[in-house]
Amino acid sequence: MNKKLKIGIFSFTACEGCQIIMINSQELFGQISDRIELTHLPIIQEHNQEGPYDAVFVEGAITYRKQIKTLKQLRKKSKFLIAFGTCATFGGVSAIRGYDRGFKKKNTYKEFEFLGNLDVKGIGNYVKVDYDLRGCPPVKEEFIKVISALSEGKLPEVYDKSVCIECRAKKNTCLLTAGQQCLGPVTCGGCNALCTSKGIVCYGCRGPVVKANIDGLVNLFEKRGISERQICEMFMTFAGTSKRYEDFVRKVWQKR
Repeated sequence: MNKKLKIGIFSFTACEGCQIIMINSQELFGQISDRIELTHLPIIQEHNQEGPYDAVFVEGAITYRKQIKTLKQLRKKSKFLIAFGTCATFGGVSAIRGYDRGFKKKNTYKEFEFLGNLDVKGIGNYVKVDYDLRGCPPVKEEFIKVISALSEGKLPEVYDKSVCIECRAKKNTCLLTAGQQCLGPVTCGGCNALCTSKGIVCYGCRGPVVKANIDGLVNLFEKRGISERQICEMFMTFAGTSKRYEDFVRKVWQKR
């Protein structure tokens, strides 16, 4: 039997939903328990090792400077570093702070000053990330895929097909053509069209595909009477800091 992978799971600013989904899945652990050793998982373990690790999964956004130092230390201790979920990949909901600091200071962060002027972005802005495990939360099937690849000393192929491709494969009714504001055409799949298969529009929690036709979707929404500001807020909800969305989001936000 191959040596088990030493896995560390760490959380920064997050709801810890990514971890909860993972540890609540008995099916998931049944498939990977013979391949991994969870040496750092404080949410369920009292005793945890401080490295080195074969792979580190980092959940959550970096929202203040002290976390950057810890993140860089984790990078040095691990062969592979995985951004675990949308907050780690794009900054998630916390990243809205970078666009609307005044509102957040007044209504949310009563002691905002101690956070400094750090705009929230994905952890890849501070360290090399080997793989983005997208989603809010990620789907367990992709977690298994990542673990399987790591157990062979490699990374899985990057998936870059839109949610629409998965919807078509499942013969779902297209919510966009039905008049709803669905981000499926520009959002990276891999979730097996989880929301849209249940009649719920895609809110873009996995972020955009590389070749996302942002202009095309914006034009469609505007023809339906949706304002630039509303479209901007849709993009900002999960992945406003992504390279595909950021130019549009900042352009619209500056008009306020």
